Amino acid sequence: MIDGEDAKVLSLESPAVYELLPQEKFPWRLAPYISVAWTNGSVQVFSEGPSVPEEESYAYAIREALRNHSMTLPDSKPPVVLAQPLNEPCWRLSQATRELTAHPQLPETVALYNAYGVGQQTALGLNFSGINELSELQAAKFVMFSTDGDGTVPTESASQPSMPVRAQLPVKADHMSILMNEDTMNFMLDALRERI
Repeated sequence: MIDGEDAKVLSLESPAVYELLPQEKFPWRLAPYISVAWTNGSVQVFSEGPSVPEEESYAYAIREALRNHSMTLPDSKPPVVLAQPLNEPCWRLSQATRELTAHPQLPETVALYNAYGVGQQTALGLNFSGINELSELQAAKFVMFSTDGDGTVPTESASQPSMPVRAQLPVKADHMSILMNEDTMNFMLDALRERI
């Protein structure tokens, strides 16, 4: 088992982690957010959406929170400390991938089906308080605001794929269990047999 700091370092080097951040251009009713209550009493919300300026985006908050992040290589003598800010090449790669998948052009003969998880508390917002600067978000405690989903993906976005689907199935299951769910298996078999 890896600890939280090692997991953070690994995730900073993985383009897939960046690709899994909420879609900036998705028309959220309530967009995923990071809320920061500053020590001076003001509150700032970092969110996403077509009209959110860069300096108010959660990507900006994450970038600033990681600006001075570093790691010490294990067993290095003398200790070797490496900077570990937001990985900008991974970020750019993920944005290009996300743009490609936002408006796919598929042949009309391709039929898509969507099974998504519901009934699980799923993070939508993080509320921090007593913050002086964004770098403190790395270690600060927070209160999570939840919505319905599969524990990873909110129902709101999972039920509205960017491509037209022939049929959808909400499954009361968490993110890892959706494919093993009996309802999902029957849905997939019906789709393969063109019954739906």
